[in-house]
Amino acid sequence: MKLPWQPEPDELFALRGHGGQTFSDFVSALLRAEGSLRGLPATDVNTSTRVNIADGGVDAEVRSPLGGPLELAFPTCWQFKATLFSDFDEKDLSKEANKP
Repeated sequence: MKLPWQPEPDELFALRGHGGQTFSDFVSALLRAEGSLRGLPATDVNTSTRVNIADGGVDAEVRSPLGGPLELAFPTCWQFKATLFSDFDEKDLSKEANKP
């Protein structure tokens, strides 16, 4: 069964451009919607409006476990990258994941 927030890969192409802002807005909206569906207070889902500015921080923070189909049992932080997948490798991923 396909969930409503699971777009097909070719549907994501419409989210490219604009310095990553369109994609970031989309992911932030998904996080807020999922939090709402799970009964989280709106204050538990913090999304940034400065995602296209290098600030060294995360782009979104979910302060409570989301559970549900994502099975996220702990609070999470999210970093969105406005880059081509082919330009991002394991070394880059490890570097991002291990930032303070």
